[in-house]
Amino acid sequence: MKRSTIQSSENANFHPAAKVCLLLSLLLAAFMFMLLLFFPYGRDQGIYAVVGRTILEGGAPYKDAWDFKPPGIFFIYAFARILFGASQHAIRILEVLNLFALTWAFAVYSRRHFTSLWPGICAGCLAVINHVQMGFWDTAQPESFGATVLSWALVFATYQSKNENKNSLLKQILSWIFSGAFFTAAALLKPPLGGGILVSITVIAILQTRSITSGKKLNKILALIISFGLGVFFLLILIFIYFAHKGALKDIYDTFFIFVPGYTGLKFSLQSMPVLLGVSVKRWLLSFSIFTSIGMVFCFLLPRCHAREFEGCVHVLGVIFFQIIGVAMQAKFFSYHYGAILPFSALLAVWGYAKLWNKVKLKWILLLGFMIALSWQIYEKNIFRHSALQIRALASNGLREIINDGLYTIYDQNSYANRKTAEWLYQNTPPGEPIFIWGFEPAIYDMANRPSSSRYIYNIPQRVDWGKKDAQQILLKELVISPPAAIVIVHNDPLPKVTGNQLDSAKELENFTRLLDFIEKDYSYVKSYEDLDIYIRIEKREVF
Repeated sequence: MKRSTIQSSENANFHPAAKVCLLLSLLLAAFMFMLLLFFPYGRDQGIYAVVGRTILEGGAPYKDAWDFKPPGIFFIYAFARILFGASQHAIRILEVLNLFALTWAFAVYSRRHFTSLWPGICAGCLAVINHVQMGFWDTAQPESFGATVLSWALVFATYQSKNENKNSLLKQILSWIFSGAFFTAAALLKPPLGGGILVSITVIAILQTRSITSGKKLNKILALIISFGLGVFFLLILIFIYFAHKGALKDIYDTFFIFVPGYTGLKFSLQSMPVLLGVSVKRWLLSFSIFTSIGMVFCFLLPRCHAREFEGCVHVLGVIFFQIIGVAMQAKFFSYHYGAILPFSALLAVWGYAKLWNKVKLKWILLLGFMIALSWQIYEKNIFRHSALQIRALASNGLREIINDGLYTIYDQNSYANRKTAEWLYQNTPPGEPIFIWGFEPAIYDMANRPSSSRYIYNIPQRVDWGKKDAQQILLKELVISPPAAIVIVHNDPLPKVTGNQLDSAKELENFTRLLDFIEKDYSYVKSYEDLDIYIRIEKREVF
């Protein structure tokens, strides 16, 4: 690589148009941050919040509050609750800080593998734009935090000591240990997120051993594998000790070795894998940000501008590769499944546009093209309309609830019904007394500040063919032990991609005769909010 090429690339950052580009990127990111802070819970976020609260109350995931996601996201929600309280905005504040940490990692990584830290900062800003445009439902997900964890895993993996003295070697080993721990943390958020560790170890092994004699290669490779392994096993042992202490190991086994295989098998098969991979790649490149996809093309087509750029790209592509496989295996193609892919796509895209920037003389025109493309993307994803309505809601107390109910009602989740039901439960059930929701609206537990009578904070396990018998039996036992003060029955929530059938909760209740008998015997209908029916315990009726 010619020194003049590298020098021109570095000097390009000081062009006035480049400063304006950076400033506009930061302003757009700040605008997106403000919008993100007002996002409420979607359905999944309600699950994570309830399980996070259970952790802080001394319970354990799977045993005391059930979900089939890996445990990492529950600890993140518990951490947000410790730092910022029980509000739905707590996780959004942590999510903003998480995106700052992502941008910081991208800056370090770009300085190491590209021209300077500025492309990394711009990449972080693009990642924020792509992230927030997915909306409240698909953010604050495991992938949302997994991207940042992975970015730091790559920062630690690609650290290189400058000499061979003991202190430098110790720093190198510690860096690999941290990388192994961060890859493992990512896997605890979603298993495919940890797959990139295999690519990173392979790349590092090749680079570390290419200039040494064969006798020392094996020692170097062993040191590398052991270092990464220490980070992996340290975190796994901590998790094992936690769940063993809580007596939840059997519950983990039942969740991940009985329920999850049945769930995965709804849409996935080895025979369909090529088609699923094709759909995964197509959706990745065409459904979120064409601007980002075009930038990646420039990254791969234009000549390298840094000695370590190829190495940096391989590590990033390794992370993306395993995530694409993970999306294909899930076969649901929900937008949030791409939440940890899009930031690394943004990093490669900005590297591509930075290369183009260095080759184009009319930089102001190129900057104008960038801004038009991003503005169109934001317009197309309805961000301008959403932000205008959100500002109007903030400015008007009288319209706030009406506007927010409209903004955050999506699919079969009715924001108005959830809010009114939670308010009624909060006002009309004794504090601390449990309630039970027969449906898929776990956020109501958190909104009403009431515990669940059962570990099953939503009823998917009781609605799936491969596990309903045992799950129904456990549920009934827990309801008898801890009778809820009120029961909410949900209508019109069919989830065929999750349950494998078209029945909603109310229809499924007709087939679950033992629970129906339990409700008819001890509970009385009170009122409904849209699709949510509220029943109260008969002996408690006079209280209300």
